[in-house]
Amino acid sequence: MTLTANVNTQYREGDQPQYISLSFGKTNYLVPQSSIVAIETLSDVNLEKAGDNVSPCLSYNNSKLPLYSLSEQLDIERSISSTKTICIILEYQGRRIALMCTEATPFKYDITKITPLPECMRALPNPIESVCLCKIGDESAVYFVISATALFKYIDQCST
Repeated sequence: MTLTANVNTQYREGDQPQYISLSFGKTNYLVPQSSIVAIETLSDVNLEKAGDNVSPCLSYNNSKLPLYSLSEQLDIERSISSTKTICIILEYQGRRIALMCTEATPFKYDITKITPLPECMRALPNPIESVCLCKIGDESAVYFVISATALFKYIDQCST
C-alpha cells in the first residue's frame, strides 16, 4: 500500500518545543523534538493495495518512507485507521520513517524528572525509553517517552 498526500507543515523550525505529545487513540506518549524531521497533516490521501507482508509507505520529498502506526497498546498496526491523519517523520542514523497518529501537539508542561525505563519493563520489546514526571497545573502526571532509537529498534524486532 502506498500513501500519497499533499502535506502541510504544522510548525516552523524555530517554534519547536522540547517534546511533542503524540496521541494513539486515547493514549499519549512524548517524543523528543530533536528526532522529528516534520509533523504533517494529510490531505487528499490515496491508498493503494499491496501484499499482506508489505508495509505501507508514504511519498515524501521525492522518496518513499515506510509508514507505521501504533495501537493504544503500542502494537504495530498493519493498516492505517482513517482517524489517524497526522504524520510524524522521524529520523535515526540517516534512516527515516513515517508514523501515523491521531494528534501531535507541543508539550508545554513543566518536566520535573526524566528517568530511564526500569529494567523489569524492558523484558518485552517496546519503543518506550524513559518515564517523564511533569507538573500540569497543581497536579503531577507521568508520561512515557518514545525515542527514535527505541522506536526503530522496536519496529525492526517486530518485523523479523
